[in-house]
This record gives sequence, C-alpha cells and structure tokens, in this order.
Amino acid sequence: MNKPTQEVQVTGTAECAQTSNLYYWLREASEEVHRLIDIGEFYDAADLLKKIMVASKLRRIHNSYYSDLADLASTRQRDDDEGAVPDGLRVLDFWNALNECWFAFQDVPDKELLHDLCRHLVELCVNLEADELVDHEMGILKESIMRCFIRRIDELSRIEKEYKRHLHFLFQAAYYPATLEK
Repeated sequence: MNKPTQEVQVTGTAECAQTSNLYYWLREASEEVHRLIDIGEFYDAADLLKKIMVASKLRRIHNSYYSDLADLASTRQRDDDEGAVPDGLRVLDFWNALNECWFAFQDVPDKELLHDLCRHLVELCVNLEADELVDHEMGILKESIMRCFIRRIDELSRIEKEYKRHLHFLFQAAYYPATLEK
C-alpha cells in the first residue's frame, strides 16, 4: 500500500493513444496496471489507471475507431470481420480491457484508495454517459465495478472492526485481568 514513489508511465502512452497503435498502447497500459497491483504498488497502479481513464481520451479513441458503430449488432458484425477491426482490437475487447483494469483493484487492502478510485470512476462516467459509454456493452461497467469496490470496502471495514475488538480484548486482558474473570 505504498504511496506513489515515482512517476509511473507507460512508454508513449499519449502518443500511442492518438496513433494507430491503440492495441499496443492499451495492452501495455493494462499489463502495467496489473503488474503494479501484483507487486503491491497500489497507488502507482491507481495513478496509471487514472491517466488511462481520461474521459476525453477514451471518447476520442472510441469515436475515431468505432464511431461508425451505431448499435451492438453492427459492433458484433464488425468485430467478426477481422479486416474491419483497427489494429486487431475489437471494440468490445477495447472496453473489456479497460474494465479489467478497474476490476484488478477488487482485492486491494486499502479503503482510502478504493474510495478515491470510486470518486474517479463516478467523475469519469459522468463525462461518458452522454455518449452511452457507461453500463452498456460498449463502455465502462460502472455499476459492476462500484458493487465490487463497495463489497471490498465493506469487507475491509468488518476486518478493521474485528481487529479493533480483538485489540480491545487483549488490552483488557493485559491491563485489567480481573474484569475478564466476571
């Protein structure tokens, strides 16, 4: 649960997001978020996630690559046509990869960080809802991610409460043993 120690950056993130290397940019950024979580660098992973999840950037990428997709049927039809998929990245795979970055935080043992990510997710979704990129098959799965984070926050709160109860009991046992005999 280390606070950010260094500037975490995925090579060429800004440039790749605006060029034809979308697939490689997304894959590299997603792998880096997961790697940072795996080694316990939760704050660095969260900082990188926030850099990836900028509404204007996501909207621009979605619109430049997938603006011709009027509905889910046309999305699935184009995703099945390998030649029509930019950089080999299907639109549903694009959004799934982004959502997986969020879900990677579901076991993080830091309530403060999870609350911060919830706030960022809400802000992001407010900016994407007008484009119907929230809680649809194409877009951020806000409800599922929030449920996941809230469940984890509740679990951490229960653990913290139980820990405090045990500490209180140990304190009483050590300093007031007579009160425990009653």
